[in-house]
Amino acid sequence: METTTASIIVVNFNGESCLEQCISSVLKTKYQSFEVILFDNGSTDRSLTTAEAKFGNDKRLKIIRSEKNLGFGSGNNEGFKHTAGKYIIFLNNDTIVDPDWLVTLVDTMEKDSTVGLAQSILFEIDGKKIQRHGAGWIVDSYLVFREALGTSEDGEALPDVFEASFVQGAAMLIRRDLIDAIGLFDPKFPFFYDDLLLSFKTWLAGKRVVIVSKSKVCHRGGATFKRSGWSPYHYFNQVFRGLIALNIDLHISLSDLLKALFVFTLSEVIRDFASIKSGRVNIVFISAYTSASFWILRNLRYIWRRRLEIWSRAKITPEMLVGRFAKLKIPVHLYFLSASYREKEIKSCRDSLLKQKYIL
Repeated sequence: METTTASIIVVNFNGESCLEQCISSVLKTKYQSFEVILFDNGSTDRSLTTAEAKFGNDKRLKIIRSEKNLGFGSGNNEGFKHTAGKYIIFLNNDTIVDPDWLVTLVDTMEKDSTVGLAQSILFEIDGKKIQRHGAGWIVDSYLVFREALGTSEDGEALPDVFEASFVQGAAMLIRRDLIDAIGLFDPKFPFFYDDLLLSFKTWLAGKRVVIVSKSKVCHRGGATFKRSGWSPYHYFNQVFRGLIALNIDLHISLSDLLKALFVFTLSEVIRDFASIKSGRVNIVFISAYTSASFWILRNLRYIWRRRLEIWSRAKITPEMLVGRFAKLKIPVHLYFLSASYREKEIKSCRDSLLKQKYIL
């Protein structure tokens, strides 16, 4: 029996407005050897019924149902159990893929064994410009700043393949053998920390995290989150949980960890103070960060135990990890000065990174 080369996991929750377009485009993919695992997270609309009626006879499609919404991370974890491919692709249900999207992703992996995780370029749903952060993220040493690598103005100027600190889970491919080595998503974090953590663990395993600019995927963005009924408070609470947890994972030295948590916390305090001083108090940010900090403290034993487990499999040193993952090299004092100084440093670093063309 021939082994399936690529397994595409699509997690769906009430995606009636977008799922049909997504699956239809995926099944038109030019790459010949693939399967689609549609994992439904307890949908209550007609999205799954419609998908079954229209695509149920296609042997490349396998539908798995959950009685409840497990979240993005756990839904993908469950979907992975039903895959057979050499490569695993995580694809959001609010995407429309270009016919060649998978060809270029797999080709990148086949030609360069140093690449462990690769993301397609994400365009707005109309396909006219790159989505915000659609060409990957770069972060600094303390995870305070998360900046876009490519912008809508870059267009064809982007290298064919280039590194990012971390990629987005909307359309990313990873090697199965790498998953076997580093694991998948943490069920305690339903979203945001999923792709961030997977990218981090990929770097830690000594593999590269890249964007493949010739792989095009159009993405609505936030569709499932909006249907889940989560408020901005819930969103930012999850973001802060993930960033604080990742700071704990990233800095193996106790002195480096304390410094990182100090810089991260103080930068948030300064931002909150500035909002109070300007009369535009952002209560959502303040309450979300405070609540996230207490959640981290309550779950510190779990996070610390997981941290030790992750680092027990490390293939590179802590210094190498920070150098590869934290690509924004900003002097500490700039975290507490005006934004204009930081923007110059960030732009300089971004432009330098994009000049590094990785020829495969």
